[in-house]
Amino acid sequence: MLETTSHLKLKINITKLLRRIAIIFISILVLLTLLILSLRLPAVQNFIKDKLIVYLEKKIKTPVSLERVYIGFPNSLVMENLYLKGQDVDTLLAVKKLDVGLHMLKLLNSTADITSVNMEGARANVVRKPDGKFNFDYIIDAFASTDKEESPSKPFIISLDKINLKDVGVTFNDQQSKNDIQLYFKSFDTRVKTFDLSKNNYAVNDINLDGLKLKLKQGLVEEVAKR
Repeated sequence: MLETTSHLKLKINITKLLRRIAIIFISILVLLTLLILSLRLPAVQNFIKDKLIVYLEKKIKTPVSLERVYIGFPNSLVMENLYLKGQDVDTLLAVKKLDVGLHMLKLLNSTADITSVNMEGARANVVRKPDGKFNFDYIIDAFASTDKEESPSKPFIISLDKINLKDVGVTFNDQQSKNDIQLYFKSFDTRVKTFDLSKNNYAVNDINLDGLKLKLKQGLVEEVAKR
């Protein structure tokens, strides 16, 4: 009789334990579902957008505007109508849609493990100054090193894998060699082999390019012809 009672109590305890585990598991699923759904709400998206704009403007110290930002499932940060004003040009970069695939949890460890970059409808104005520096170097410097006046956290590490670009136009004003280039292409995709911001070291594998249009204006030739 005592043995039967003990077995009954053990069975009841196991049942209660399994029920509690099930409740905890379901609760976690519900919370995660609510979190993912909340990121689709305009109010939450605007909150994230405002925080991102403040962070970027503080980091690169130039005006930034952004219409919409949201988290795509499962690991994707999507931005729409992004605009960066340059230090010496009205528009450094304007992007209709930017979809960055990354491992969210690694951001907590100061690491941006970017699995892919998908960009559509982009326009950029690039300038190489007489000293050889580019007008976007200040952005690379801002993310490649830490500010001594800020908290002594370790540098932010960025890795990159796949790149897919569509409908992209770039103007390149080379003040060093006096050459101006207008570049446009319908699509571009590649895999990144090396991406080291701290050492300015980059390398890619095969490149697929479609719908390329290129215009070159050689200023040095014009100057020689005028003499």
